[in-house]
Formats: sequence, structure tokens, C-alpha cells
Amino acid sequence: MKISIVIPNLNTGKYLGYCLESIFNQDYKDFEVVIVDGYSKDESAKIIDYYSKKINHKKLHLAYRKPQGQSD
Repeated sequence: MKISIVIPNLNTGKYLGYCLESIFNQDYKDFEVVIVDGYSKDESAKIIDYYSKKINHKKLHLAYRKPQGQSD
């Protein structure tokens, strides 16, 4: 069974690398990661770019979206 892991991101580059490392180091490998970024102004884009080159592109997806609050 494939699972989807959705990560909302807005200027959380300080923690994003740790989060992705933790996910990709799991034993279970049938998953995809979707990062929904609210146009971060920190190093998030560089971190996402690094991991998209490091791992299978079919596992990491990125969407940019105007920030509309946590509940959105």
C-alpha cells in the first residue's frame, strides 16, 4: 500500500532537511512526499532542490501555494 506524506512548509528550512532525512531513512519505501510551500523566503527552496536531486523524482513532489493559514 502506497502512502502519501504531506509536509506544509513556510520558512521552516531549519527543520526541513531533518524531516526529509527521517522520512527517507525509514524501512518502508512505498511512499511519496508532497511538500506544499507557501513561497518561503528562507533556505527551503535549496533544501528541496538538494533532496529532489538526491532521491527518485517520483517520490518527491512540490507545490507552491499562497499562504492562507495553518488550517488551509
